Amino acid sequence: MQHLRFNRLPHRGANFHVAVTRIPSGETTFLHDHDFYEFFLVNDGHGLHHWNGRHLPLSRGSLALIKPLDRHCYEGTDGTELEFINLAFPATWWESFQSLYEPRFELPASSDSNQPRGHLHLDEAAQQACWESMHRLISQTRPPANALLTVCSTLAHWIQRSLESSKAPDWLRDLLDQMLCPEGLVNPLQYWQQRSGCSPAHLSRTVRKHYGTTLTDLLNRARVEYFCVLVHSHNMKILDAAEAAGFEHQANFYKVFQRIHACSPREWLSRQHSSPTVPR
Repeated sequence: MQHLRFNRLPHRGANFHVAVTRIPSGETTFLHDHDFYEFFLVNDGHGLHHWNGRHLPLSRGSLALIKPLDRHCYEGTDGTELEFINLAFPATWWESFQSLYEPRFELPASSDSNQPRGHLHLDEAAQQACWESMHRLISQTRPPANALLTVCSTLAHWIQRSLESSKAPDWLRDLLDQMLCPEGLVNPLQYWQQRSGCSPAHLSRTVRKHYGTTLTDLLNRARVEYFCVLVHSHNMKILDAAEAAGFEHQANFYKVFQRIHACSPREWLSRQHSSPTVPR
């Protein structure tokens, strides 16, 4: 079994390593442990995570936090190529990150009793947001100093949202699926008026109870993610993309984007355009 050391990994930033890995069906990576923490998130395919003697199924949305000295490897299965992204960082950094939260941040237990603590399955919205945030580290040639903090804060937010959404009533999950899709972001109230059958106050209370945040925050985060797709992948102009994503006021758009990404839209876009394309 190999023991990996953080100081021997190729670093994208001063305090992290990030990479996309693809494993063909029937192949297994080498068994190893390491002296650092590591998130991995599955984007496509199926496989098994051989972890401390257990064999855990993997599919799109599978997320895990691997601790120092955990023994593990990955296997592609079911005739598909398993694709995931992994983000590694020093144990001391993770301990400092945890202390920023009160109470101390811990990866919560999965609602699936067959999954050990630290192994979760994200809903589709959370998977997309977390993948985009982690993958952005690869496309940046010079990640900002707070890049790792930004990504881990994003993961913490969407992990909690995904877990809470699994407990939400079906009518609320169906409604949010409609409101948070690209078509719904432009005029989300029409979906509420047509489909919810509840008062604005009741909707707000229920969203906060099950998602730990406001409906406005969920909408704004979904709008910013969709904006990033439009300007980066579809080459739309910034203000046109902001309007298409549902932002009615320019000042509010810039304020929300700065809060989520800790930079302006133009700075974010410049980093993407100055970075090499990541092969798939």
